[in-house]
Amino acid sequence: MALQLQQKPLYRTVAAEQDIIFAIKEDTTIVANESKVKYVAYVNVMSDKSAPVQIGVFKTTPNAAEVGIFDFSTILKNYVTPDFTGIADSLTTSQFKGVDYSDVNYHPIHIIDEFCLAHSSTKWFQIDFKIEYEGADAAYPDFVAEDSSMSLASYDYYLFNGVVDETDVLNISGNDFGYDLDAAGYMCNAVTTETAGALTDAPKVLHARLTDYGTLPYFKGMTNQTTYGFNAIAMNTVEVEMYNSSGTQIGFFTMTPTTSNGGGASTNLSEANLIYIGCFPANFDGAGYSDWTTHKANCAYYTLRPENTSGIPLGQEYRINIICDNGRGYEGIRLTWLNKHGTWDYYTFNKKSVRSLSTNRKTYTQLSGTWNEATYKLHGSTGGRKNYKVDTKEKIKMNTDYISEDESVWLEQLINSPEVYILNGYQSDVGGTLRRYVQPVTLTTSSHTRKTVANDKLIQYTFEVERTKNLRTQSV
Repeated sequence: MALQLQQKPLYRTVAAEQDIIFAIKEDTTIVANESKVKYVAYVNVMSDKSAPVQIGVFKTTPNAAEVGIFDFSTILKNYVTPDFTGIADSLTTSQFKGVDYSDVNYHPIHIIDEFCLAHSSTKWFQIDFKIEYEGADAAYPDFVAEDSSMSLASYDYYLFNGVVDETDVLNISGNDFGYDLDAAGYMCNAVTTETAGALTDAPKVLHARLTDYGTLPYFKGMTNQTTYGFNAIAMNTVEVEMYNSSGTQIGFFTMTPTTSNGGGASTNLSEANLIYIGCFPANFDGAGYSDWTTHKANCAYYTLRPENTSGIPLGQEYRINIICDNGRGYEGIRLTWLNKHGTWDYYTFNKKSVRSLSTNRKTYTQLSGTWNEATYKLHGSTGGRKNYKVDTKEKIKMNTDYISEDESVWLEQLINSPEVYILNGYQSDVGGTLRRYVQPVTLTTSSHTRKTVANDKLIQYTFEVERTKNLRTQSV
């Protein structure tokens, strides 16, 4: 007698916001002949796959085909959240301007010096299946119990805080279906150099000012399309090459992930298999790379891509063009938002931006003079209508430069993102770092029309954000 998996996720790396279906069946006559039959699923979710943690027990009644079907997506998605900060655990620590992350020196993930692992947005999960029915325990024939002779354990699956859209194409093999990360270009390995890249839909050519922060996220060594196994040494280095306006290389440096710079941990840990690379100009300033410091003033653009231990590139090359604040004096504003893969994207708006304040005032009428002193004094500051509560919100309307169609499609994820922030640039940090770099906003732009070169010739967009908190005023 045995339990059989009729259906399971096709790939062992799955996005949390997708259907995570398991179908279980028994190959005897238990369902047909026994009463009160249910399939039982023990769900384990863990950061360390060598130490399973049971988070719940779930049951379902066999359907007309004598199969029990479970969808665990609504359960599992609660165990992954965005990576907002750096990391510090017993195996690795990220840094900001050379200072280790800690409970008293914490920093946002966007401003890391070199690397940071995905400590909150990834988990392992594994399911143990059993069957129960009345009389399964011969000692208690009138009670429902589990049949101790029948059990089945699933593989370990890797869960990340991503979304599979309704329009994303799925692969089918037998009864199993899933989203092919390899074909979509998100697998980081030497076999798929033609398509592979970071876990983002950002174009391979990006733009940033010398003061801008940001990260690129990679699966750190996904090695097999079917099982999506992981190899901790698959990403060995990140090579950065700097060029001047004539296209001549003027410098280069190497970034190497280690336990001391936020880039290394045991592959048993889910965090070790998704890594953020701090690879924008301000991150390089914080890390203090000497070649960057020497040549950044003459750098027109730089390229970067990870390599394995043999120096073979892991995926396509990214190019970061250095841009300046607009010559007309427009204020540059950099936004970061949570993308569909559960990682972060960035865009610097360096065209015209307008800040506006909207105020809601509540008033009362105050008596003139003083009424609680020895004599009545008529002060000019008292009496008449007064404000006792002022709620003021700041809105910022910003414009893109003329952009490509690829950038146009990519920016659609900004409209749909639940997490949007203003990300300020490199500063001296005099007076502290809290709220200096990352400032929460909500996107108030409610519609977005996709533009194309054929229809619109030049593509430019306007977005508006609103700070999530009111400006404070004194109480009266």
